[in-house]
Amino acid sequence: MKIESSNIRVGFDGKPSSTGKLSKEEKESSVVKKDTIQISKDAMMLASEGIDGTINRVKANIASGFYNSPEVMSKVADKLLNELV
Repeated sequence: MKIESSNIRVGFDGKPSSTGKLSKEEKESSVVKKDTIQISKDAMMLASEGIDGTINRVKANIASGFYNSPEVMSKVADKLLNELV
């Protein structure tokens, strides 16, 4: 078996095309898709707080005893350990 060309494709009209280019119909019917993102209000608020807001939240957590539970201490210790390794 002899392969004469590997650049043949079937065009929009169902006919073989060896040009590799889109036909006029394909160009006109092509749909442009755009990606979109949605950012939650909480995420926007956190982003606008900046480092000062983060520090204030951590200070408030320390003052309220949030970090005194064994579960939180374990998670914090694990994260610190992972950063050091």
